[in-house]
Parts: sequence; structure tokens; C-alpha cells
Amino acid sequence: MSSEDIIIRCQSIARCTLVRRKLINNKIINKLRNNPKIMENCFLEIKKILYLFPPAKNENKFIYGKVGELCLINNINKNTKDTHSINGLHFIICNIEDKCLYIFTHSEKFEMYVENSGANISYKGSIITELRKHPEYIYHFPNTKKIENYREDTEIQPYEYIYNTFIKNSFK
Repeated sequence: MSSEDIIIRCQSIARCTLVRRKLINNKIINKLRNNPKIMENCFLEIKKILYLFPPAKNENKFIYGKVGELCLINNINKNTKDTHSINGLHFIICNIEDKCLYIFTHSEKFEMYVENSGANISYKGSIITELRKHPEYIYHFPNTKKIENYREDTEIQPYEYIYNTFIKNSFK
């Protein structure tokens, strides 16, 4: 599975208004480092989402991305803001293969990695190569026995699950 298949694009975590971008990144990374138990659970939740809704299947990409985004937001306890511009926004990209989060603020230096199709703004997979060169953007998940011993779950058929759980037999 390539890095592109396992990247979660997370919309803004916070807008940089009063504090420099690097300071906010450092605060987020420090918060993550100071809460290894929370981040261990976050990693396991993201990994479970990966196996239940594999993003390699086109119909799962949206589900995987949104559920993964909720997982990160809930674990980091930040709010998102809807916007059409990514300038100055903070992003978190989760890379399961490398067991890490890349946390950065969008700026001119990342512009070459943006794919903007009007209705959709996303990053090219090559942004990972660039982010790997900068340790200040990287948070590594804790390397614990719980993470090492995680077993892969069985894939869920999302439409069947939703139908069987919420629709079928609901009007009997």
C-alpha cells in the first residue's frame, strides 16, 4: 500500500491569527508528545478505520478520510473551520506506514504540492517526501506493544452495514 493510499487530509486545525505558524505547530506537536496514551489510541483508531474502510477502494475514500479526520479532531480536541483558501491553515497528514503525523501550516513553500480542481483542494503524495526532510513537522506515534500487536480487522461493506443497521426492518 503506497503512502498516497494511506494519507488523511485533515482540514484546518486552527487559524494562525495572533501566534506565528511555527509556534502553533510546536504547541500541537508538544501536546501530542505529552499525551502518548491518547495518541496510542488515536493511532489504533486510525489503523482500524484503514482496515474497515480501505481507501484503495474508491467508494471508501470519502468515508475513510472523514472518519479519520473525526478521529484526529476528537483526539487532539481542536475545532475545524470551513474555508476555501488553505493559506495559513494547519494540516495534519497521518501516515500509517511511517507511524507518524505530519503537522504543518500551509505556506508558499508547499504550494507546488497542491492540486486545486476548484471544488476540491488536496495535496499530492509527493508532499510526504518534502515533509520527511523536516523533523519539526513530524510527530511519531508511540512505539508500544499494544500498537505492535494490533491485529487487522475484517473489512466492512459500508453500504450494506448502513442499510442493515439503520434501514432494514426499521418499519416493521
